[in-house]
Amino acid sequence: MDIQKQLQQGMVLHQQGKLDSAASIYDEILHISQDQPNALHLRALVQQQQGKLELAIGMIHRALRNAPYSGLMHYDLGIIYRETKQYEQAINSFQTAIQLDPQLEIAVQMLGETLVESSRYKDAVTFFSSLIKQRPQEVSLYSQLATAQKQSGQLVEAESTMKMSLQISPDNHQAYNELGAILWEQKKLKQAANAFETAIELQPKNASAWSNLGAVLHELKKCSKAKTVLMQAVELNPTFAGAHFNLANVIRDSDDFEEAVVHYQLAIKYDPDSVDFRINYVTTLNNLGQFEESARQCREIIKIDPQYTSAYYALFTFNAETVTEEEVRKLDELLANSELSDRDKREAYFSLGKYFDKREQYDNAFSCFDTANRLDERHGKFDPRKLTDMVDGMIETFQQHSHKLSQLEGSQSRKPIFILGMPRSGSTLIDQILTSHSQVNGAGEFAGIRTILEHFLKPISDSSLEYPHTLAQLTTEQLQEISQEYLRLLVKHAGDADYITDKMPNNAFHLGLINLMFPNATIIYTGRNPLDICLSCFFQNFSAFHEFSFDLRTTGKFYREHARFISFWKQLLPGRIQTIEYEKLVENQEAETHRLIEEVCGLAWEEDCLRFHQNKRAVNTASLWQVRQPMYQKSVSKWKKYATHLEPLLEELGMQDSSAA
Repeated sequence: MDIQKQLQQGMVLHQQGKLDSAASIYDEILHISQDQPNALHLRALVQQQQGKLELAIGMIHRALRNAPYSGLMHYDLGIIYRETKQYEQAINSFQTAIQLDPQLEIAVQMLGETLVESSRYKDAVTFFSSLIKQRPQEVSLYSQLATAQKQSGQLVEAESTMKMSLQISPDNHQAYNELGAILWEQKKLKQAANAFETAIELQPKNASAWSNLGAVLHELKKCSKAKTVLMQAVELNPTFAGAHFNLANVIRDSDDFEEAVVHYQLAIKYDPDSVDFRINYVTTLNNLGQFEESARQCREIIKIDPQYTSAYYALFTFNAETVTEEEVRKLDELLANSELSDRDKREAYFSLGKYFDKREQYDNAFSCFDTANRLDERHGKFDPRKLTDMVDGMIETFQQHSHKLSQLEGSQSRKPIFILGMPRSGSTLIDQILTSHSQVNGAGEFAGIRTILEHFLKPISDSSLEYPHTLAQLTTEQLQEISQEYLRLLVKHAGDADYITDKMPNNAFHLGLINLMFPNATIIYTGRNPLDICLSCFFQNFSAFHEFSFDLRTTGKFYREHARFISFWKQLLPGRIQTIEYEKLVENQEAETHRLIEEVCGLAWEEDCLRFHQNKRAVNTASLWQVRQPMYQKSVSKWKKYATHLEPLLEELGMQDSSAA
């Protein structure tokens, strides 16, 4: 047998993808010469391509016993070790390959990439820095060094490295794209946008740069421009999963949830293993009330990453009835993992709390919620004194300047309907009822008042005062200007309609400003048993703000200050604030809904307002599951199920005799 001729024949078949035929020839050679190194090497590569990685490793080791100085064999061994995530062995193999064959450039590249992939970032930085000293004009090395620096948290150094690269190759569009990503991670958003724009100027078909630019513009709150840019990215590369994901995020934040779903689905289609793509999809499905598909996606995420606690949280919160004992057991096992982060533990405990609460295991549920809250980094950060000072400042401003403020003339528009109150007091339910009416659109938890404060009142022009004291210096002209700007933002956000609801609960602390801006607008205050409100806040995994809610005592303090402020306004403006009591609405849905629609809002009656749970509009609040259900009374006096755990809250609310609550 002519072994060399046979090897050549096998290699031709191998290159043609005819793996079984190639393997047969290699096996024939090995049958005659069992230690023939080239046949062993090539047979191992077939095994690698067939997914038989451990067998391939063993066979290359056999080959190396007879050809220990083959740099190429050591390189291929390193590749297979890397595939099996045996990184130290891979690194050793690549290093040996380079020592034996310094011209084997691919081994140098793989060594650097493996150092990064195995999280040996400092070693990778040292490695690429050394190479750059030897080859200062080799642009690709700068990119690899910057990647290692970025991964090790050396963002300033990574930025500097990419700028050095651009000095060597100023027209390198990919380098500008990478520089933009580094600037983006440092939150230098405008500089990042400039870098991505330069990348696009140099290479207009760089879909990655278009996608990155769109995502940064989204963070800069330039949603319309971001959408246009991201549409260009997906036009350039229709299978670009990341661009579809970024586009979906922009569209979702523009409140077009159904279109967002289309692009999340495309992102998942082109990158089915991305848990980040799927969890955003899950959130949007929940917003739309598509809980069954949400549950399916959560379970897909858990298959991909069994430690992804956000998927458990969404599943246990919005599909609690379908959760299995096996899923509870897996979550318990996950909590036993000492390497689990506090954030992940918090989500896991909130998940279990929801599960036990649904099954009326109240002691277990409270224990889980309590542990979850203590794990939150915001626990203990709430300063009640600041809240008291703010409420005092508001009351003082409107007491001292009531005459002057009463002379101001705001907008006469009745378009806004303000729904405000404590979080978890029933505002989403009332909003869902109202937006079931044909004349009413909903802006959800709209940040319009916050925007007005930031841009016009903190402080106002030519004033050294801070809000709320700046209100005393407002002129009618300024007040009408900010009222019109608020209306413009409201219509832009929710579309035009006769009436638009603004359901931001914390607007309660800006009642004075709202009354000045829109003296004819409807203001609805949502009332509910304070113990139920506070307990529901404590049980809610708020993603932002609400620092008070992670401790029962501070939740009680927050409620007291809130109630004090509302009491002030009800005394100052009797009849101006319309209260809807959650308990009365639940107990007598039809009569209270008639009162809400006809008396409070002055609208003609429509039967759809009783079928609020069939309202197809997206809901983006913590109560999104509840408002998809018909009216129910399970949440009324729920605090009684947990009464033995509520002593700190009862003390703060002055309700130690809880039977009086």
